[in-house]
Amino acid sequence: VRRGVFRSVEELEKAILDFIKKHNERPRIFTWIKDADTILSKVKKCTELLGTAH
Repeated sequence: VRRGVFRSVEELEKAILDFIKKHNERPRIFTWIKDADTILSKVKKCTELLGTAH
């Protein structure tokens, strides 16, 4: 799917579903590298820098 060129929505949807199917055949456990406090601190910093979109 990455850097793909799709001529229709259906073609894109098929590529996504094929990717998911292939990925699910050999799933890997997701492991968080950073602790929750570090992640939330970065989210807070980004929110403050960007402000709200409303």
